[in-house]
Amino acid sequence: MARTVAILGGTGPEGTGLANRLARAGEHVVIGSRDAQRAQEAAKRLREQIGGSTQIGGTDNASAAAQCEVAVLTVPFSGLTALLKQLKTAWKPGTIVIDTTVPLAASVGGAPTRMLGVWQGSAAEAARELLPPGVGIAAAFHNLGAALLAGGSQPMATKDGRLWLTYNGEIFNHVDLRKDLERAGHPYQTRCDTETILYAYREHGPRSVTLFRGMFSFAIWDKDRRTLFCARDRLGIKPFYYYWDGDLFEKRRKFMDA
Repeated sequence: MARTVAILGGTGPEGTGLANRLARAGEHVVIGSRDAQRAQEAAKRLREQIGGSTQIGGTDNASAAAQCEVAVLTVPFSGLTALLKQLKTAWKPGTIVIDTTVPLAASVGGAPTRMLGVWQGSAAEAARELLPPGVGIAAAFHNLGAALLAGGSQPMATKDGRLWLTYNGEIFNHVDLRKDLERAGHPYQTRCDTETILYAYREHGPRSVTLFRGMFSFAIWDKDRRTLFCARDRLGIKPFYYYWDGDLFEKRRKFMDA
């Protein structure tokens, strides 16, 4: 039976980014919002962006919660209590709620300034008190900025289809590198660091590795030259495992079974 994943408070960059990734992975996704029309518009944009038989819908938060097996909370921590009180009678027994909220205070402009004290111990433990019996709670954290969630599906190719990349990690200085690469004429399609690796390699070749500050392992296939370039970060924080049988290359994040 197909599983429905609701992204509650999901019309912002984090919510739509997660919806994008989950839908591309084959999940049936419903975006929830205080404004059902806004959620429907966000879902329509994602369907047009992804194409195919993508299953993404949009509705109000309560309707999304009522129809899902898994719900991901992507509202700011300041709005978490009000949302969960609103949804208290909407949940189905057995639903798993994944809380991604972080108790941060924000200054004008939204920059996080300090952690807020949560006497229960964590945002997820505070949420637990507002959920009915039979509904599970889990905490989750990701190290990608919200903007990066919306792109970066792999394998990723340059716009002309010449270079193909599979990659794991994060390039901390990708924003600075991007500025130079855009000035050099490289046509970005996303805001993610994955694309920066591709265009840095196109501009600088293997020397591009010396420009990256971060943790990474990747492989780039040049379709025109029929060459494969592989690299990892200097400390091996992201190890590079691969399989090669003379015909098939496959990058793996863990050792192959014997």
